[in-house]
This record gives sequence, C-alpha cells and structure tokens, in this order.
Amino acid sequence: MDAFALLYRHYQPRLQQRLLPFCPANEIENIIQEVFLKVWIKRSILLQVNSFEGLLVKMAKNLVVDAKRKTTASDKREEIVASGITTTIDYRHLEYKELYAAAMKVIDRLPPRQRKIYTLRVIEEYSLDEIVTATGLSKAVVVKQLYLASKAVRAEVKQMPLLSILLVAGTGYLLAPASV
Repeated sequence: MDAFALLYRHYQPRLQQRLLPFCPANEIENIIQEVFLKVWIKRSILLQVNSFEGLLVKMAKNLVVDAKRKTTASDKREEIVASGITTTIDYRHLEYKELYAAAMKVIDRLPPRQRKIYTLRVIEEYSLDEIVTATGLSKAVVVKQLYLASKAVRAEVKQMPLLSILLVAGTGYLLAPASV
C-alpha cells in the first residue's frame, strides 16, 4: 500500500499536467484516481509493462475520451428535452443490448480456459502478451484457444433468432467478431 501511494504521489502531477489541455481541471483528479484504481485491479500484469507512465497516460486518455462521449450524449439528450421535441425510441440501441446480452450468455458457456482468454482479449482488451502473462500459458495455446472461442461465439450468435430478424428487417446489424 505504501509503495502504491508513493507511485500515486510520483505520477499524479505528471498525469495532471498531461490531462490539463484535454479536460476541465475539476475532472482531472477523478480521472487520475480512476486510472490508479484500474492499475491496482490489474496489478498482476504490471511486471510485463515496459512503460508504467505510458500505461497510465493511455488509460487516462481512454477515460477522458469516455467522459467526453458521455458528456456529448448527455448534452444531446438535454437539448432534445429543452427543445420540446419528442423522439422515437432508438430500437437499434435496444436490439444491440439484447444481442449483446445473448452473446454474453454464449461466452459464459465456453469452456473455462477459452472463456477467460476470450474475455481478457475481447472485453478487457488485453494484448496477447498480457494474456500470456496473466494466464501463464504459451502464446500458441492462447492464440488457439482464442480462435476456438471466437469461432464458437460467432457460430452461436449467427444462429440466434434475434440476429436473423435484425438482418431481415434491414437495420444494418452485422456483428463483427471483435465487437461481441
């Protein structure tokens, strides 16, 4: 804990300086705290990271982009409400959520090793090297298990009635392998 606090005190000013041009000063501290919380959660892979500061900057940048997306979406909703315009329900979003939930059920049915590797790669966006480190498996095994898991998920998702309905209805949904 002391070492972690030392790291925080050391890198906090650097991150603050890098984030200042991209987001309001009152949000920077929350972003930095969230970055370090994520680092603490993923601390088991830190020995394989070449540049700790680079990792922190990348994570912070991603959080700033996410915050901007949320703010933009919130601003748009407020504009619509303020203008008094009634909108139709965004069925595509609801359909995507249903499809995503169904895909997650498929992932849950994968064998444990495949599920872990697939989740690390697709959902948590680990690199192959990070997965090798986290699992202790060889890169060849990770690649093969990832291939088998991806193939199984795609095959089951393609057979889902909801996907067929969406494709026939012409809503333009195509489930890309990396977006499952």
